[in-house]
Amino acid sequence: MKQTIAVVTVAALLSGLLPLAAGAEGIQWHKGLPEALQASRDSGKLVMLNLHTEWCGWCKKLEQDTFPAEAVIEASQAFECVSVDPEKTEVDARYNDGSFPRTVFLTAEGEVVTAIGGYLPPAEFAAEMAKAKDALAKLREVQELEKQVEAPEKNPELAVRIAVLYGELDQYKKVLEWLKPLHENLDGVPEAQRADVAVEYGSALVAEMQFPEAEAVLKPFLEASGDHARAREARFVLGYAYANQDKLQEARECWAKVAEADAEDDLGRMATDLVGRVDAALKETNP
Repeated sequence: MKQTIAVVTVAALLSGLLPLAAGAEGIQWHKGLPEALQASRDSGKLVMLNLHTEWCGWCKKLEQDTFPAEAVIEASQAFECVSVDPEKTEVDARYNDGSFPRTVFLTAEGEVVTAIGGYLPPAEFAAEMAKAKDALAKLREVQELEKQVEAPEKNPELAVRIAVLYGELDQYKKVLEWLKPLHENLDGVPEAQRADVAVEYGSALVAEMQFPEAEAVLKPFLEASGDHARAREARFVLGYAYANQDKLQEARECWAKVAEADAEDDLGRMATDLVGRVDAALKETNP
């Protein structure tokens, strides 16, 4: 996602005025996406497509802090890398969701494997790059499963499995496509899977920034099934839906309950941190 010639180039890159260029000691960037896709066909590597704009501050931070890091440069050798400004070069809508920076991993045929939304520091970015290689196997699995399902409502169990795989690939629009018909007709879903439908659907809605819709899915689920095994996860996600609607007290209540259940696991630690952030925000609002 040169006072001499060298100084001018560096200055331009840091200001975001020029696309990233190949460097002997950094990430090797192709000149354009067609070239990167052709290289992918030749090498068998995935394409790493970084989308950025001139006005995007987080794009500049990714270029300045993350891409020059040794771990990221080393990981980049497993990919055919290209960086594109969609405001200057047309990019397929499958890759560009309008948020920047965005780093999309593609097959040689241009299929989306997975994506990194936004800025990540070097270690986290390199970890996501490693996951992208593993994600290709999941993409192939989900494509084979899709061939077996004529429509989600005709095989809810398999449809949920497909949606979960797409969620792991960060392809949330696909998750919504598979789970929306099931959620709209929960009576036709086996009772054992209704919680999975609600939690996965609500989580995908949050990922797609459809916060009121996510609240409308997750809140009734928790009211009806507050002691379910997935209720804690649902409560954590609902907190994000509340927070992004400026319902900070409701968000705090959700996250506090998650932390109270177990403050030591990953979910509990994140919830504890979020409670602290909400408390700080509320204190600023009501000193």
